[in-house]
Amino acid sequence: MSRSRRSFLGAALCALTLSTVPSLGVAQSLPPGLWDMLGERRVNLRAERDVIVVGAREGTYRAVMIDVLGRTPIELRSCVLVFENGERRELSLGEVVRPRGRSRVIDLPGGVRFIRRIELVYRAEGGPRRGRGHVRVFGMR
Repeated sequence: MSRSRRSFLGAALCALTLSTVPSLGVAQSLPPGLWDMLGERRVNLRAERDVIVVGAREGTYRAVMIDVLGRTPIELRSCVLVFENGERRELSLGEVVRPRGRSRVIDLPGGVRFIRRIELVYRAEGGPRRGRGHVRVFGMR
């Protein structure tokens, strides 16, 4: 095989590989029917705590994921899940999510559960002067 043909095939393989890998930090579309948006908040980056009320009417979920919109990276410190039976579970997250990025998928303890509300504890990267952020929480059925 000629050198130019090998170079062309190598470049084509590289382009194909890069096109199939999702770009980091850019929110990808979620498969319909599997993920539901449970709620969203314009978070006050000075407050460092917000609550998203879900309620049993939304159904049962086995995992959640947090989307960050806006221009401010957010350090997700913890997430308190309050279930329909009143049980509370605090999950330590310790992860920074860049704008247009997502948290990891957070499996719910105890399997499929009704979620009453989600309490988010966070910190704005770069301090509270960066304004307001926007988070969306999705649930996996």
